[in-house]
Amino acid sequence: MIGVSTLQIDLNSDSATVLSLQQSIHDLSGLLPSQQELKSGYPPKALTLIPELPLSSLGLQRGDQITVMAKPGSVAASTESAAPTVPVSTPQPIASTQAPKGNAGPTDDGFVETDAGTLVHRVVPDDNSCLFSSVAIVFGQDITAARKMRSIVVDVIKNDPETYSDVILGLITMTQAIQGLLHGRDL
Repeated sequence: MIGVSTLQIDLNSDSATVLSLQQSIHDLSGLLPSQQELKSGYPPKALTLIPELPLSSLGLQRGDQITVMAKPGSVAASTESAAPTVPVSTPQPIASTQAPKGNAGPTDDGFVETDAGTLVHRVVPDDNSCLFSSVAIVFGQDITAARKMRSIVVDVIKNDPETYSDVILGLITMTQAIQGLLHGRDL
């Protein structure tokens, strides 16, 4: 099965084990526990799956997103499973062409001419502001506008606490979200 599903699991239960999580995933996907590879966090990092350990050993928090994949070399779904499966097509490589380089300067930015216009590659700092920096470059042509964009987002959150509740903000308080945005920290 390909898609998004939600599991309701008590992370603090003494009886919840890694295997019980894997079994719940099997029930939804048809992917046997021995064939599962689970990742969590950003960037996604592989979870160490020891079936006998308590679920708390994975360090998961309420609301965490888990990416489930078939381990390389394993069959995508059990032939014994009655769960429906969706065929997965293997991505085919696309013939690549060398992109022409412009006079981009020391950051080694590049560009590609297309029928619809020019696609420009810009390097932004790999920090907690990379999304804001990227949007600032695209819409304002100025990476320094990232701080102003953060302030705009903070104002929107402050002015609409009903829409931007703790749940929407990732189970943190509005104050924590605002402080994180203002100081460039992960939320």
